[in-house]
Amino acid sequence: MVKHDLIRHLTEGVDIMARKKQREFPLLDYIKKCNEDAERTVLFFKQLETHIKELRQLRETGAKEVLDRCRLGSVLEDMVRMFWDYTDIPLSMAYWFTLGTLGGIITQEGKKIVFGDQSVNTNLWILAMAESAMGKTWTLDRMKMLSQNEVLINEAGYRTKPAMIADFVQNPGMTKSVLCIDEIAQTIKLFRKDSGADLKEAFLMGYDGRLSSTTKKDGRVEIKDIALTILACTVLSTFTKSLTDEDMLDGFLQRFLLIKAGEGERNMKNWPYQVPAHVTEKIQQHFQTWHDKVKRINKFYLTRDAQELWSTWYHAHFSSDYESYYKRYLWATLKMAAVFHTLGPTVDGNITTDDMGFAIHALDNSLESLYDVMDRHMNFTAAERTIQAVRQHIERYPGRSRREVLRGLKISKGELVVSLKVLRDRGQVDQAVFEKLASEK
Repeated sequence: MVKHDLIRHLTEGVDIMARKKQREFPLLDYIKKCNEDAERTVLFFKQLETHIKELRQLRETGAKEVLDRCRLGSVLEDMVRMFWDYTDIPLSMAYWFTLGTLGGIITQEGKKIVFGDQSVNTNLWILAMAESAMGKTWTLDRMKMLSQNEVLINEAGYRTKPAMIADFVQNPGMTKSVLCIDEIAQTIKLFRKDSGADLKEAFLMGYDGRLSSTTKKDGRVEIKDIALTILACTVLSTFTKSLTDEDMLDGFLQRFLLIKAGEGERNMKNWPYQVPAHVTEKIQQHFQTWHDKVKRINKFYLTRDAQELWSTWYHAHFSSDYESYYKRYLWATLKMAAVFHTLGPTVDGNITTDDMGFAIHALDNSLESLYDVMDRHMNFTAAERTIQAVRQHIERYPGRSRREVLRGLKISKGELVVSLKVLRDRGQVDQAVFEKLASEK
């Protein structure tokens, strides 16, 4: 009997230890994943830094650089020159919002890129970052006016996934609209709440061409052949304060071409803005001529030389270790190449090396903006990694005292207080938590 009791106790002890280990493993896996995410983002930043330093040795900056990225005599060049001649708005705003609008119109026409057995839409997601009063809203309004009825603009301001689906069911044309989002930082903050998780999922589905939902009232609802173009803008200083390394690895932000509007692209003599009527009419006519050419295209195809340039450039500048960035920029460049093809002298649907060259040139501008945001505005340094370590720790252990936090993270009181202040200002730590940990004796 004693022997059996001993065996039973030993067996129960082993079971208890096994259960404890099972309970611990998910936490260890979570900690490991968070550390890997931060490390991957920093490594990506370092590789991006190398590429940008090489790029900056090859060209000038300012207005000429933006014009050099435009096809000569195209409606894209017309828009950029109009902004230079009659506004003080950074030319990147005009360049990228026009490029996105043109891609949206091509998408609405149902003209796709054939790549093997895949069909790719030309819908682009563009996020322009500039300080207040830099003309973001004026630029969007000008896009609507100059394109007249050539583009389907959507300013619905969706706050929930059911609202988005209901709108698409009632207005099927909106599934390929150009969705304009002002102050997208507020939308991203909404995603962090439980109530905003479904909306984020809806946006991601809207990018990938499928959107579905199941409710008790309507049953299963399927939105087919969806391809949203997004032109978003935000205030640079407030937006970057709320970003984290997790956001930079997140699938939502990675789908955007991030553009930082530059000071060197502004003509400060042009205030107030007064665009002559004949200039507006000329650009509107150019839009119409361009649209007529697009309508005559059946599908887009990559020539062999263009595909070789595309793949060679990517293998030279991107590591497969950063697969999510690699793939999304890869497809964005293909989409831009199709748009640039429609702006060229021969518009027959065959994307050439010239078209691909303009697209790669445009992507470099976006990559430089991404680097600048990470380098100058997100403070991608050891200090930022300490801030994120504090955030993750107090989220994981909400009841811990300051002494326990300091012991767990092995940081000083000063580092903890500074990190808490930054997190509070970003809205990632509430005032009560700040006061508890910052002022605790």
